[in-house]
Amino acid sequence: STMFEPTALFPMLAAIGYWTSIVGKVHNGQQSFLCSDTNRTDVFTHIGTQCKPCGNYWGAEYVVKDVGDATTRLETINGSDWSAYSHGQFANRTTAFMRAAVRAKQPFFAHIGTTGPHLPAIPAPWHLEEVSRWTIGAPRAPSFNFDAPSHHPTIAAAPRIDDDKLVYVDALMRDRLGVLLSIDDLVASVVGTLDNLGVLDSSYIFYSSDHGYHLGEWKLPMEKMWPYETDTRIPFWCRGPGIVPGTVVDALAVNIDIAPTLLHLAGAAVPANYDGQSLAPLLIGTRDETAAARRAWRTRTVISFAEGGDQWWGKVSQAALNLSVAAPA
Repeated sequence: STMFEPTALFPMLAAIGYWTSIVGKVHNGQQSFLCSDTNRTDVFTHIGTQCKPCGNYWGAEYVVKDVGDATTRLETINGSDWSAYSHGQFANRTTAFMRAAVRAKQPFFAHIGTTGPHLPAIPAPWHLEEVSRWTIGAPRAPSFNFDAPSHHPTIAAAPRIDDDKLVYVDALMRDRLGVLLSIDDLVASVVGTLDNLGVLDSSYIFYSSDHGYHLGEWKLPMEKMWPYETDTRIPFWCRGPGIVPGTVVDALAVNIDIAPTLLHLAGAAVPANYDGQSLAPLLIGTRDETAAARRAWRTRTVISFAEGGDQWWGKVSQAALNLSVAAPA
């Protein structure tokens, strides 16, 4: 496990006795460091990650490490079967791990990196009939297809999206929502399993996403590469002991706060080299304590993004209209 940064989340949790699981998509290009059947991965008790391709809804190859294994192995599944759909795979692999951990009376942490609603947003075949009946489209916010000559030159110069192209933007919106139906199924499976195991009330659950999206705002048909609220805001929900249901916190949290929060709640010391801070004091405590923590919280942050290459939306959005034939029967 010397290949892992010792103050990263998984090594820190493993060091204090947690069983750890990582399932789903880890990161773009993960095959360069993960797709091997002999990796020593001591900081992970369980692995079920997509290998090639790493973000696919019908991935046929997984890197697997079962509880008790010393190394990973490659597992090929039947990509033409409905059971190969990614979110079903991720839910089944994670709930099996949680059952094993509770049977062994071990504290555990399970990370699930969902495929959806990432492009090309392919709803599960069992949800296609429902999605096909939808008429919803992308939200028509004031910024939708809005000409903004004073903004960045690329935005100012962008042509208006023609009505015949908006068909694709609306189709992508429906497909993204359709994918979320299977993520809802995954969440229900995880929560239901925790409940059945009798540990739901002693578990923390965090739910978030990749960074936000625009679908037509500022004449941008899709993607998330700009410093607008659509691109930088992400959903973030949590539940667990001491968190009052319905609590809404408007503090400026960022993704680097997640690891220190998890370590804090698990009882580990948060490393001094972390830039993020635990969100727990904002959520757990007396009303006076949480109010004081929120007053002392950061009020600004830096948001940056850099990625090389061009992105062409036409190729992807055309596929969005053909999803009913793309899923295996």
